[in-house]
Amino acid sequence: MYKIAIGFAGVCWSVLSWAQNIPSVVQWRDIFQEVRQHTLFKELEVSYAKAPAAATGYTPIGVIQKEGAGCSVVIAEGENPKMRAILRFSSTAQETRALLLAAAAHELGHCLRVRHRKMSTQLWTLVAATDEGSLERQSLEKQVSLEEAYADAYAFVYIQDAHPELFGKAFKVMQALRAAPALATPFYQVQPLYEQLANRGLDASLALHKQVEAVIQQSKFPLD
Repeated sequence: MYKIAIGFAGVCWSVLSWAQNIPSVVQWRDIFQEVRQHTLFKELEVSYAKAPAAATGYTPIGVIQKEGAGCSVVIAEGENPKMRAILRFSSTAQETRALLLAAAAHELGHCLRVRHRKMSTQLWTLVAATDEGSLERQSLEKQVSLEEAYADAYAFVYIQDAHPELFGKAFKVMQALRAAPALATPFYQVQPLYEQLANRGLDASLALHKQVEAVIQQSKFPLD
């Protein structure tokens, strides 16, 4: 299932260009490779694939589950109006860098949940196959919201640990994206996470994975 998410970054690819152009498949892969070097994600088995932007619904990056515990990052290739709309939420080169790193970490967060058998990417397919408004759909939507929050939490823990100077910028842009009617998926209810982060932040005294679990637990997502 392709989702919004959302480096090394190429030596010749200036930070300024991130604020101006849609990342290419190679540039996205370099961003993912940088994020994967971090302690949070080193254990992951990840491969990369590309697809025409139209075939992904113009979602720039997403993950699909592979056999076993691995996952594949799918990157949309070509002109992408959705990605252009996303980039408008960043007004500086640093905000754009924070956004792209957070987006990559978000998807790798999904991969970690898959690896530890906490979720399946088929969850999004199940939601689409159920009747809107039904009790089954409502239950699945809550599960999806929780998984989106987990992925965002991994992104913020990564940014805080690896690039603390970018945390405020990442939070600002990601929160704006989550609230944007034109881009947000209506049933992704991740506000509890953002409220918790705004009020109390992350507990840096904990190990990284425990920081993720702690902020999710403190956010008190409704599951019933």
